[in-house]
Amino acid sequence: MSKITNIPSEIRNFFSEKRRSIVMDTFTRLLEGLNLDTRSLGGLKRENCQLTNLQVFQILLLLPFFAIKGFSHYDGSVLCRMFGGKKDILYSYLSQDNVNWRNVVYRITNWLLTKVTVRQDHKKSLLPTVLIADDTDLPKTGMHMESIGKIFSHVHQKCILGYKALMLCWSDGRTQFMLDFSLHGEKGKVDGKEQGLTSEQRNGRYERKRDEKCHIAKRKEEYFMSKGVKLLDMVKNAIRNKIPFDYLLVDSWFTCT
Repeated sequence: MSKITNIPSEIRNFFSEKRRSIVMDTFTRLLEGLNLDTRSLGGLKRENCQLTNLQVFQILLLLPFFAIKGFSHYDGSVLCRMFGGKKDILYSYLSQDNVNWRNVVYRITNWLLTKVTVRQDHKKSLLPTVLIADDTDLPKTGMHMESIGKIFSHVHQKCILGYKALMLCWSDGRTQFMLDFSLHGEKGKVDGKEQGLTSEQRNGRYERKRDEKCHIAKRKEEYFMSKGVKLLDMVKNAIRNKIPFDYLLVDSWFTCT
């Protein structure tokens, strides 16, 4: 494939007129309509990669639509045969520190909302549009992960190894979009066992040096932030991005003093 070939156009050429479904045709037009620039996706391309960052990003979006369950299944798949490369191009792309994923997600969501809010079923609906916030446990079994630690699980009523995830989505009662998410940890209350781990366990975790001004470093600063405080920040960000909503739906504990 040519380095300057646009992937959606290439997909359209790959399928013959008889085989091309309406769904695929619509999806490729959707990808083209997102109009994401290379700067917001980490620049033009990375060294030793035959694909641009925009092309790799488009492959990532296509994976579930081709029933590719994960990066490890990319090799040998129809997408791999079409566009080349190995699974490493996907892993290395997502390991970049200079992509503002919050901005990318909001740009996609805003574009999708413009398509949803003009529909007659949305305009005639008596249901309110809402932001929905919720938190959940992300249990893990290995220690070689960045900032991994013990968290208190209200589901299991005990401390488990993992992360806490806080998520914000938008819904009109028919359609739902993810807007934002953050990962959180708990410092713990025992001196010498921060995050419920021994010093040996903490030293054995994955660590990576980053530019303090990069987007990933900024997100890491949220790690020990209160989820209530972070939720307020998320809602303000949704307002700045002109997301329309009537109510914010949360669990009752979010409103505690």
